[in-house]
Amino acid sequence: MKPSLAGRITHIAAWVILSILIIPSLVAFPVSVTSKTYLSLPWEGVSLQHFRNLLTSAEWMSSFAQSLVIALASSALATLLGTLASIGLWRLSGRFIETLRAFLLLPLMVPPIISAMAFYRWWVPMGLIDSYLGIILSHSILAIPMVVITVSAA
Repeated sequence: MKPSLAGRITHIAAWVILSILIIPSLVAFPVSVTSKTYLSLPWEGVSLQHFRNLLTSAEWMSSFAQSLVIALASSALATLLGTLASIGLWRLSGRFIETLRAFLLLPLMVPPIISAMAFYRWWVPMGLIDSYLGIILSHSILAIPMVVITVSAA
């Protein structure tokens, strides 16, 4: 059976979109192993100097450690709260419960810049701006809907 014109166009469009998404990644890695001190393709030689500089830099390692702490804490908190909320919503029923479920999924519908402005407005009076706790709470609030959806579907 021969594919229809619409099927062929969809197939070609999918390959074009996939190429647009993949090609930058295929360029980024060779640029990262250049022997030059600036961004260029490695025409004269391959070097891992940029990776060595990254992994031996105290500033970058500190940033990695801070990111790891924030990621682990916020994912643990979101998993705990999202799972408890999902189980509670599963066991109960009613109009209020569906409203609560919609409220829990709200962070998925709100644009991130609006969420950031809301967090800023809430965290300033509490002194949580530029603190680990503020960042962990913000990331957890944004991750809870994904946990609720995943656990509710299971």
